[in-house]
Amino acid sequence: MLRPAPTRRRFMGYGVALSASLASGLPARAEETPAQESSVRRPKSFLERRFDGVVGQTADFTCGAASVATILTYYWNRPTTEIEVLEIIRSRYTAEQWKNREGNGVSFDDLIFAAKKLGFQAAGAEIGLEDLPKLAAPVILHLDKGKFQHFSVLRRAVSEVYYMADSIVGQTVLTLPDLRSQYTGKALAIAKRKADLPTGAALSAVRDGTSVSRLVGDVMLRGSELLPPALR
Repeated sequence: MLRPAPTRRRFMGYGVALSASLASGLPARAEETPAQESSVRRPKSFLERRFDGVVGQTADFTCGAASVATILTYYWNRPTTEIEVLEIIRSRYTAEQWKNREGNGVSFDDLIFAAKKLGFQAAGAEIGLEDLPKLAAPVILHLDKGKFQHFSVLRRAVSEVYYMADSIVGQTVLTLPDLRSQYTGKALAIAKRKADLPTGAALSAVRDGTSVSRLVGDVMLRGSELLPPALR
């Protein structure tokens, strides 16, 4: 079962409770006892922490849209929702064509189209598994999960450990054997021309403190020519 981001579920639950209160003529609970509100912040649950820095998907075909939203929001600091990306992709198709997309998922070309409409550069590339640790910025990887195809954000690779921001499970890691069995060799990079790669972004830091600060103009792969000229 696919899991949307926990914050989305919490807000939806609050909206239902609020609507029920209004329908019954009763004030919302927060309005009844304002004096009882505590200044102590409720600690985040394990699931909420897993989705820190990740946009969760809300349907089985929206992993690509959520991945684009994750990179734009938590790396490029351009707040973007899954719905915003989907609406841009939806504009490309007739109603009948969109039904097919809902059944079979969106493509790399759809994600590139959406990223460009949102003011970014984007390009797909075939990147070998051995070159993923050379990446100087997060990218979207295409994964074959066996029962379904999936898009997931590679945040960083350190010592054969691959830190992922995944729209289904949140922050997670894959080992080299795990990724080797799933990765199809196709990746999508999103960038701004002549822009410094952000430092201190949520997607840059991993548990060992590694972060990235390079120019997109220097090529997003260290010492490699794998990405198209548009992103160099």
